[in-house]
Amino acid sequence: MKWIVSHTNRPSANLQLFCFAQAGGGASTFFPWGKAAPNWLQISAIQLPGHETRISESLSADWRELVKSISVAISKITKLPYAFFGHSMGALLAYETARNMRSIGFYEPQVLFLSGRNSPTVHPRWPPISQLTNDCFLAELSKRYAGIPDEILQNPEMMEMYLPILRNDIRLVEDYRHAISSPLNCPFFLYYGVSDTLVTLHKISGWRALTNGPAYQREFPGGHLYHITHQSNLLTRLFEDLNNFKNIDLSRRNFIVQDDRMQ
Repeated sequence: MKWIVSHTNRPSANLQLFCFAQAGGGASTFFPWGKAAPNWLQISAIQLPGHETRISESLSADWRELVKSISVAISKITKLPYAFFGHSMGALLAYETARNMRSIGFYEPQVLFLSGRNSPTVHPRWPPISQLTNDCFLAELSKRYAGIPDEILQNPEMMEMYLPILRNDIRLVEDYRHAISSPLNCPFFLYYGVSDTLVTLHKISGWRALTNGPAYQREFPGGHLYHITHQSNLLTRLFEDLNNFKNIDLSRRNFIVQDDRMQ
């Protein structure tokens, strides 16, 4: 299925983790995750239109249609209890997809990992940049996100292809507005890089009001792209946090955290 990419198959898995990439990113971001995952975990990644293997398709222009399409794709293929991990823009997509899954009558994710993103209920910290000229846009990206990889910056053909994708994703984030609804019921894990200038502890904590379940904060070394630069640290903790839920009755829509270390 074009919306969902699974790099590694885990036939004995009893939990599926769907991953949502940062702005400009794609399913390949999570290729190493599938290889590193334990046998009980199936890792799949969301591939947006116009990204990577879907480069020939038009980029998404509407949040609601994007979320609806992702929700339908997941509901059609998953036969396991599932969880979401989203980083930055992907955190917003994961959260909105979880809300939409509930609205279409599907059960919520068992756990929601929200990474590198302040709560959507607080005002953005930085002014919009998606309409800036290329030079100014790139300069702001470097300041906020640690820039674009050198292998892309130094390749004019890749830059010509990549820049519209990144600009469109940034515009989607800038256009996003949080709509009030009843909180989710699944636990939240709030992950962030300690050197990330885009997030603050106070604004990350705002996610707690959006779930009736527990919420836990996890700090990692690195900046905004810590999930790439310090991947090993992240995966060790991610698999540990997921494992704490593995033996709970995941067929239930809501459940109580039973691991004392997480109280």
